[in-house]
Amino acid sequence: MTENNFLSLIIFAPLLGAVINWLIGGRLKSELFSGAVACTTIGISTVVAFMIAFGIGTPHEGALVGTRPVLDHIWTWIAVGDFRADFALGVDRLSGIYVCFVTFVGLLIHIFATGYMHGDKSFYRFFAYLNLFMFSMLTLILADNFLLMFVGWEGVGLCSYLLIGYYIKRDEARRAAKKAFVMNRIGDWGVLMGVFLIFSMTGSISFYDKTVDGVNVASSINSLSAMAADPFTWGALVAGGITSIAILLFIGATGKSAQIPLFTWLPDAMAGPTPVSALIHAATMVTAGVYLIVRCNGIYQNAPTAMFIVAIVGAATAIFAATIGLAQNDIKKVLAYSTVSQLGYMFLACGVGAFVAAIFHVMTHAFFKALLFLGSGSVIHGMHHEQDMRRMGNLKKFMPITFVTMMAGWLAICGIPIWAGFFSKDEILYRTFHTISPTNAAHTATLLGIHVNTILWVIGLITAVLTAVYMTRMMWMTFFGASRFDLALPDGNHSHDAAHAEENAFAHGDAADATTNHGHAHDDLHGHDAHSIAAHDEDEDEHYEHLTADYKPHESPWMMTVPLVVLAILSTLGGLIGVPYAMSSIFGAGDVNVFEHTLAPVIYAKKNGDSHSPTALHSEPKKEVKHFYAAAAPAPNATGDYAEEHTAHSPEELRTERILAGVSVLLALAGIGIGIAMFGKTPLRAMPKILENKWRIDEIYNGYIVDPLTRLSLNGLWKGFDVGFIDGIVNGIGHFVTALGSAARGVQVGFVRSYAAFILFGALIVIGYFIYYGFKLIG
Repeated sequence: MTENNFLSLIIFAPLLGAVINWLIGGRLKSELFSGAVACTTIGISTVVAFMIAFGIGTPHEGALVGTRPVLDHIWTWIAVGDFRADFALGVDRLSGIYVCFVTFVGLLIHIFATGYMHGDKSFYRFFAYLNLFMFSMLTLILADNFLLMFVGWEGVGLCSYLLIGYYIKRDEARRAAKKAFVMNRIGDWGVLMGVFLIFSMTGSISFYDKTVDGVNVASSINSLSAMAADPFTWGALVAGGITSIAILLFIGATGKSAQIPLFTWLPDAMAGPTPVSALIHAATMVTAGVYLIVRCNGIYQNAPTAMFIVAIVGAATAIFAATIGLAQNDIKKVLAYSTVSQLGYMFLACGVGAFVAAIFHVMTHAFFKALLFLGSGSVIHGMHHEQDMRRMGNLKKFMPITFVTMMAGWLAICGIPIWAGFFSKDEILYRTFHTISPTNAAHTATLLGIHVNTILWVIGLITAVLTAVYMTRMMWMTFFGASRFDLALPDGNHSHDAAHAEENAFAHGDAADATTNHGHAHDDLHGHDAHSIAAHDEDEDEHYEHLTADYKPHESPWMMTVPLVVLAILSTLGGLIGVPYAMSSIFGAGDVNVFEHTLAPVIYAKKNGDSHSPTALHSEPKKEVKHFYAAAAPAPNATGDYAEEHTAHSPEELRTERILAGVSVLLALAGIGIGIAMFGKTPLRAMPKILENKWRIDEIYNGYIVDPLTRLSLNGLWKGFDVGFIDGIVNGIGHFVTALGSAARGVQVGFVRSYAAFILFGALIVIGYFIYYGFKLIG
């Protein structure tokens, strides 16, 4: 165990930034101050994260290159009986990868946001929320136990509520924030129940084996991994064992990572500012569910039924969201459903045991999806907060940097070599296909005589084609063809970005005047400097002026384009750290899959035959090694390779993987070709209404779940039980006492003769009592 007290600096620097911005930034009202504080604190976290991950400037070996996790015990939080929870942090190879890309991408998004949010009157509040979110997310991935991880888990949920509902006077934002909060609470119940069950079975909630103050703390995941695997039966789901733990944790993951059925909150969350979409809904929070499952991969490998469900849900979500993305006209909604679909790919990978491929796709997705979201933000900014792609077109002429950078993100998500998305997506598809080989067929479930993994692989291929189609549609509608700035939409629905639409209003003069910048001071419209309108109409009766062909879009300022360029480079070259042997060997490069070798020690290895999974959990075959958390992991050799974990590559496997890679590239190109054929000359081609209406899932949820529960709560629980029964009892007692008092008050008439009569009556009763019992005793 290696101790490094700098770990706490990674999480507390953003927290300090949030406090400073909230307490001081609100008084200074200085964008320079608030932006500098927010970016500097995230910059500190980024630098420290890379130092600890790679052992730069520290006396200890780096978490990504060493043999043991780096820990930082801050204080003992709870110690009651056998229960112990430390406020302690830990970085192993999994959290080390996460902390590096989360902090770096987060820093780029913070820089972008300083330009995007310019002119917003609550600038300080936005960055306070953004810093608070980073504190929560970093706590989630650096926590060394389930309870502290849950604190970060809840923290990102709270911050997403604050950021989605940032424009508090917009009904759309308020509803979206509430929806996200409620849906995530449903999932959070599953995480809590899973953690309770973990402690009841192991007596620990720690991720790592460690010794604190002379007390040995066992890793709960190690303990569960060492147990016998549950059988592949549906009864295992409710048996209260390992499978029950796995499925409860997965319920939490479906909420946080927007999987079926808890996925509808994420597209609605686009009501928040675009930098929020890039940070929370592309690179960080929505991948927390994938992190949780891979962190607990030792549990899932002993729960084949849960793994099967994870794979099914992931594949279903991937293709379902992709179909919806085909028909959306809001540029951010297209990317939102794309995010849901790509998260489905990640869960598909987890479900077939390809945990390394899942995290690889998490990282590459962070690069190209953050790029696409920020690129869409640049487009929205340049279009004066118009989000409807039907009102765009030919923007490559006006926004060349945004166009070129978004091209990189487009090619990456479509899966074109050498862009990053190709390597990670191809690895997922190959691992899914690999589990249906003859040697693993005995471990594979069937449906109507077809291996389930065959179905999952085909779904993955279809989703890849659909992804290329809808992303090509988005690019063509936005950057190619004729300009449609003055298009009158048939439904009269003018979609504006929530950012600044509520806080800043367009100025109105006669037709010869230029428009304002709608919150940004860097535009040059008709040769006149645009100015920011920061005043807000308190009665919310604001009017917005739409673009016409006379009002040309403009490129974004440098603080917005520089992050785009950096992310474009990462989206292009970032996948090269995970080139599989089947491809690198073609060029005589040997085994250069640095990503797989780095992450392999944190994936629990099973001997062939140990697993009963229907999806062949040993789809990433390795020799059995002691786990990274329990004993020293295999040290790298002189070339930096983990020789102990290398697997012999048979010519058949290499040929299969290369053929599948070629097939995936051809399908991606086919998808792009279909997209160009369909939308190249007719970018406004009408798509099926059912897809545009998102399969009416929201209406189904509202009609069959939300509205009945609302009526039950209103008429049954409130009016019937609370008002009728509870209040009835309380009010009934009050009415009884009041009536009794009124009756007693009736005898108090105020006449002496009445009181004398009562006294005489009472005396006669007493005398009668004694006479009766006296004669009874004598007799």
